[in-house]
This record gives sequence, structure tokens and C-alpha cells, in this order.
Amino acid sequence: MQGRQEITTFRVAVVCILMLAAMIGVGFAGGPMTIHGKVANEEGEPLSGVTITATAGASGSEPIITTTTNKKGNFKLKVPDWDQTYLFVAELEGYVTTEASFRPDPRTQGTLSFTLPIEEAPTAVEDSTAPTAEVDQHVSPEDARRMAAIPIFNEGVDAIQANDHDTALAKFQEAAAADPEFQEAYRGIAASALEVKDYQTAADAAEKILEMDPDNEEALGTAYFAELMSGDVDRMVISAERLARVNPALVSSEMLNHALVLYDQNATAQSRALLEVIVGLQPEFAAAQFQLGLTCNTLGDAQCTKQALGAFLELEPDSPDAGTARALLEYID
Repeated sequence: MQGRQEITTFRVAVVCILMLAAMIGVGFAGGPMTIHGKVANEEGEPLSGVTITATAGASGSEPIITTTTNKKGNFKLKVPDWDQTYLFVAELEGYVTTEASFRPDPRTQGTLSFTLPIEEAPTAVEDSTAPTAEVDQHVSPEDARRMAAIPIFNEGVDAIQANDHDTALAKFQEAAAADPEFQEAYRGIAASALEVKDYQTAADAAEKILEMDPDNEEALGTAYFAELMSGDVDRMVISAERLARVNPALVSSEMLNHALVLYDQNATAQSRALLEVIVGLQPEFAAAQFQLGLTCNTLGDAQCTKQALGAFLELEPDSPDAGTARALLEYID
């Protein structure tokens, strides 16, 4: 028989650590992004051939990238880091040069619109009001929720870095409330809840992820582990079946060990439920059949004991545990 180990050595505990590491390095840092825009004159007619430059930082810095508008007055320009504010300049001979400060948002496609007045001859009194560009931001309700949730989520990441998992959990829950479709927030909830041993909360968060991504193996493992530790037998059985179908190797490498530990801890009914999942998925797993026989015998279920031990002896009649199995069957009879 396999040696017993503590349930907490299950690889999902390692997954929890990886999840926390992922939270710290979560991908909300800047990256390349294409900015779309349009340029027109004061009558709203598109202007082609307008030079557009983007500069990171203050005016006067070296332009980082340049493009020109097409016949329809449209342009697109790829900036290397959306997590910066850029100075955009639109220039065309005969028109007033126009500037706009713009910070891209990767979750909404804002259109940077320039209106260029015709350049007039200088007068004695010049208008000191420089023309400005308009940003046409069409933010959907989904984008608005995500934009509200991200700063809260980042506070949770900061709390993880400070090893304050209670605060991290609260922040991730707040982020999920702000945006119920924010999968990363639920990953944060699950990871932090496991750290503070709030297994029911971790399980609920994992199930939320699975509603959005049913084949997410990380969430399947988290749900199973959390439900195993919380003692929720019905939910544990469902999660064990789902996880084993995605990763059958876990049945022999991990799940049997969990059933053994549960048996040793007198959680006999939970151990039996897990063993029945195991033999249901892998009926030729002799060690699981033997342990199921022992567990059913402890519970006083003679029929289950006979069936499991009989299957064990058919699979491994020469096993070192065969004598124990035969003795129990003779006693029952």
C-alpha cells in the first residue's frame, strides 16, 4: 500500500503559491498598443497627409514614432507602452499645429480626434487659446467595470507582497464585486483564501472561475482541494470526478493518498466517497479497491466490503494484503 502523507502536500497547495506569484507579476503592466485616430478641418472634412507624432513625456522630447493620415483622414500609430502618457502632435502645412496629451487604455478603443484650423496671418492681437484635440472615448459598461476593478485588484497584489493575506482577500473580493466577470479577481480570492484556510471561500471562487472557463485545470484542482479540506463531501465528489477526467494521473498519485489520510483521521464517510470516485473511474486500481473494502468494513457495510475486497483479490491475488482481505471476507461470511 502507498505510504500516507499529509493532505496539505497536495499539488494544489503548490498551485496556490504559483497563483500568488502570478498575482504579483500579473499582466497589467504596460505593453504595445495601437492608437487609432482621425484628423479633420473645421468643416469636418477629413485631412490627408497630416503628420502625427507621438512623444513619451513632455513636449520637446524626441518623437518616438511618426505616421501620416490616409485619404479619409484616419491614422493608426503603435506605441510601445500603453502604461504611459503621450504627447500627440498633428501637423500639416497651412494649418495650425495641434497637440493632445493622451494616455491609452487597453480595455477600450478610444479614438484620438484632431480638428485643425486653417492657419491665418498674424494680427495685432493673437488668440492665446490653442486649439485642442478631442478624445472620443466610447467606454462600454463592461469596460467601465473592469477599469474600476483593476486598481482595487492591484491593492490586493500589494497586500500579497506585504504578506497580508487577509487584506488581499478583502481587496480581491471587492474587485470581484466591482466586476463579476473579472476572472483574475477570483483567482486572487481563491489563492488568498487558501492561505488563510478559508476553504469554503476558496471553493466558491474556484467555482466562479469554472462558470467562465469550465476546463480550467487550475480552478478544478483548487475547487477539489478546498472542498476536500472543508469536508463538503457532495461538492468534493463532483470536483474529484471533474479533475480526474482532466488529469487521470492524479487518481493514483494523489487522490488515493487523500482517501487514506481521511480514513486515518476518522473522516470515514468522506474517505469512502472519494474512494468510490476513484474505483468508479479506475476500477482496476487494486490498492483503491482494497482501501474501499477496509473503509466499508469500518462503516459496517458488508455488501460494499465484499464487493471491493473481492475485486481486489481478483486483481492481485498474490498481494501482501491478500491475506487480510481473505480473513475479512471469511469473518463477514
